[in-house]
Amino acid sequence: MSSTHRYVEVAFPMPARREFTYLVPDALSGKAQAGCRVYAPLGKKNALGFVSKVLPEPPVGIETIKPIDRILDEEPLFGSELLAFLRWVSDYYLCSLGETMAAAYPFSPTIRPRMVKVVVLDDGIRETGCVPGSVQRENQKRVLEFLINRRALLSPSDIAREVGVSPATIKTLAKLGFVRLGEREILREPVGSAGFSPLPRVTPTEEQLAALSIIEPALREKAPKPILIQGVTGSGKTEIYLRAIEKSLEMGRSALVLIPEIALTPQTMDRFRSRFGDQVGILHSGLGQGERYDEWRLARQGARQIIVGTRSAVFAPMENPGLLIVDEEHDGSYKQSDPSPRYHGRDLAVARARMAGALCLLGSATPAVESAYNARSQKYTGVRLERRIGVHGLAQVRLLDMRGRSEEEEVLSRELQEALWNCVEQKRQAILFLNRRGFSTSLSCKHCGHALTCAHCSVALVYHRSRNLLLCHHCEFRLALPDYCPSCGEKFIRQRGFGTERVAHEVEKLLPEVRVLRMDRDAVQRKGEHDRLLTQFRLGHAEVLVGTQMIAKGLDFPNVTLVGIINADYALSLPDFRAAERTFTLLTQVAGRAGRGEHPGEVLVQSYCPDHYSIQLALQQDYDAFYEREIRYRRLIGFPPFSRLVLWRIEGINEDQARGKAWEIYTFLSERLADREGLTILPPVEAPLYRLRDHFRWQVALKSRDYKSFRPLLSGEFSAKFLPHRQKGLRIVQDVDPWDML
Repeated sequence: MSSTHRYVEVAFPMPARREFTYLVPDALSGKAQAGCRVYAPLGKKNALGFVSKVLPEPPVGIETIKPIDRILDEEPLFGSELLAFLRWVSDYYLCSLGETMAAAYPFSPTIRPRMVKVVVLDDGIRETGCVPGSVQRENQKRVLEFLINRRALLSPSDIAREVGVSPATIKTLAKLGFVRLGEREILREPVGSAGFSPLPRVTPTEEQLAALSIIEPALREKAPKPILIQGVTGSGKTEIYLRAIEKSLEMGRSALVLIPEIALTPQTMDRFRSRFGDQVGILHSGLGQGERYDEWRLARQGARQIIVGTRSAVFAPMENPGLLIVDEEHDGSYKQSDPSPRYHGRDLAVARARMAGALCLLGSATPAVESAYNARSQKYTGVRLERRIGVHGLAQVRLLDMRGRSEEEEVLSRELQEALWNCVEQKRQAILFLNRRGFSTSLSCKHCGHALTCAHCSVALVYHRSRNLLLCHHCEFRLALPDYCPSCGEKFIRQRGFGTERVAHEVEKLLPEVRVLRMDRDAVQRKGEHDRLLTQFRLGHAEVLVGTQMIAKGLDFPNVTLVGIINADYALSLPDFRAAERTFTLLTQVAGRAGRGEHPGEVLVQSYCPDHYSIQLALQQDYDAFYEREIRYRRLIGFPPFSRLVLWRIEGINEDQARGKAWEIYTFLSERLADREGLTILPPVEAPLYRLRDHFRWQVALKSRDYKSFRPLLSGEFSAKFLPHRQKGLRIVQDVDPWDML
């Protein structure tokens, strides 16, 4: 930084959409650069912030400018490309630049490289390869001979153990000058990321070659359009990704691969490292702070040319990105709900690719309605893969009408029980899917009807049999299973509904000799548990895998020939305009897990709403028919892709206060935007989940065909008036492009 740049603007990770000007002291002159972290006075104490801009002169009108206290980084954390992208994210999602920078660099100021003590042999001894004659003690000779024959730097304790001497021997050699004690960094390897075996290259199919003939020229364009790859499950999208990455690397440009679930990381890393080795890095929130920090630095240094990760990896510090891939681009897991910025990983990948002059590939068997609309309107380039690789094609699907069935078939229908028997008899594997955790999803008194609900949320408590507890899945409130009704005192507690724990229990009762694995949030709380369970199942150590949505997509198990969808209707009951899309997508994706190997697959779908169009079309795996019906509905109600949404959630401990603030926001927006054509302000309503963690929740929404026209109002006057809100017990959440309305 030039000596004339005596001032900086600092963005703090807080809701206020403003930056603060500070003086750079002479002692720090030339060290403060955009993208570095600093400590600076804010209020009555020093706060950690990010330098957003360096200035030769202070802004006009500021009389007193405080100096920054200290600088934490010798060089910027963000390159110019990434810094410009972070500014765009802040502007689009109406959040502070400091919050956005903190999302891109989520590490504690105390995090450091992991250093260990090592023994370094004297250079002269290394060159001669001989133990000096002055060394007389046998144990000292053995240590020096060991070091002469080893190039790797080892710790004193490792050497003492290997040679069979005491640590005191090494200390003596150091005092005599034959060795010295130094330090070296030890990288913290993420669980399951170490080691890989090269896999033989496969011959691409005609459809894959046709797709690559479109992708490869686009990689050379200066401003390529995003490409949407719509391919049925098992059609070979991953091989297309791998070959596209090869081309990007040949051009000297890096690549980013986003996946929706941490559960998919081990499988994806295996495939990508088998092709590209240690060039592949991994970034996601499931890593330990140290592991994630080391991977981030390797990416920043260019040692990782390919980054694989979940939504937050879209902020990876890649140099010269040339290709950004979003696998399963339809998935709602790409949407960040809390904290701010509340971004969508897919949309940010498209934006970052556009700003960097890179190509963005979106892949899915069931594209989001918005993405399909963009492809059909020529905003994206569309590519189709319509045939599954293999001899069997897509699995056969049977719909099972669950209406009028006996209690014995509440969880597993007679047909599914028989299919499980046959699957196990043939030494095959099965996956059972239910997007609910727990054993029983509600409990009530048979005598008075009292329902056991959370003390802090307006939801039923879920019984977890393995822990013998009632749990709230929103706030973690827990209650011991009562022997008597807390309302009337009668001993008639009835359990209703079921979750994955009950499904696994029923399978174990039906097939006592069968090994059953369960994969849901309760079962994978320990670090590395995702990888361990999936590896067990892949190696055939269990015949049945029961799980929630984390097993619904992307996983490839060749020996799975049966998939059972326990309740196909769950998402249809949600009060959300994407309910049908969620149902269709989930059913199609889960069905795609069957029959991916040498044997044909079968899918059994249990439903209480078998006539709903999303279920019927999912059975036929007819995405085009579903899209045409869904897009007519969206056009009729004026929801995305025919408008943009902004949602405000007003959450307050005091119910009247929350309601009042919601109406205040509605009135403010109505007075300033009511006359805008194509814009609708939806009046305040209670959120479907009305009480959450002791806060009452209200919603106000705005939809418009032209988001840009009213964004200045929201980023300026609205933000200054309502965000951040300092009223105690009240919180206002602003969500641009919300994924759900719950």
